[in-house]
Amino acid sequence: MVQNCIVSGCKSESYPGCGISFHRFPTNEEVRIKWIETLQINKQISKYSVVCSLHFKKEDFLTEAKKKLKPQAIPSIKPKIFPESKKITVLSSIPLAVPVSCKPGTSGEPAVKKIKLQAEISTQTSQVTSTPRKVKLQRDIKILKQKVKRRDVKIKNFKSILNLMKNKCYNYREFENVITHNFSNIFNQLNTRKSDRGIRFTDNFIIKSFALTVHFYSAKAYRFLRNYLCLPHPSTLRRLLSTHNCNVGFMSEVLNHLKTCCF
Repeated sequence: MVQNCIVSGCKSESYPGCGISFHRFPTNEEVRIKWIETLQINKQISKYSVVCSLHFKKEDFLTEAKKKLKPQAIPSIKPKIFPESKKITVLSSIPLAVPVSCKPGTSGEPAVKKIKLQAEISTQTSQVTSTPRKVKLQRDIKILKQKVKRRDVKIKNFKSILNLMKNKCYNYREFENVITHNFSNIFNQLNTRKSDRGIRFTDNFIIKSFALTVHFYSAKAYRFLRNYLCLPHPSTLRRLLSTHNCNVGFMSEVLNHLKTCCF
């Protein structure tokens, strides 16, 4: 609930962070009458009527932090009356052309001289009183506008990046179909859960080939993949490699494979 100071001419109102405390009229009738006479209040006072702390001195408070009034405290600071309107006089120069006839003997033709006349235009404009709450709200509006502007810039940048990625990956569906068609089986096999007793990869040629290829290029990357995929242990790969004849020269396995392909 927003509280407004009952004193005429005072624009104080309660809002979070205003730094002003509001106090109700005392129940003591004698002190209550002194409040009304000092503040010159002509309005009807209800139980919700309050007076702001701007009308009290520092000596009237028991504590500085909570701003609790003393029992016999009386508001002694007179209210400040803010001007609601101010007259502003604007002078505008309006050139007027007035024909002036010359005296005989000075010039045969009449001349036209421009005479500038000053016209005063009085306008009355209402001067808006800048209260602390209005200043705070204007500052909040400015901050929100800056946030919206930064958000729009980010959205624009993200849209440009998205369009760039779409242009570069316009045939991503074709790549997806190729990967799904050729590597769907190996993907399912790699995602099988590890059992406590282990898995035999003797008859799984695809997994062994994939594991040997990855381990050949990077043993560190292979160890990282084993944390998430079901792959043979590096000792198993070393045992598989030891069964092949990898001496200098042509490998017999390659020659046999070429024979089967050519004949």
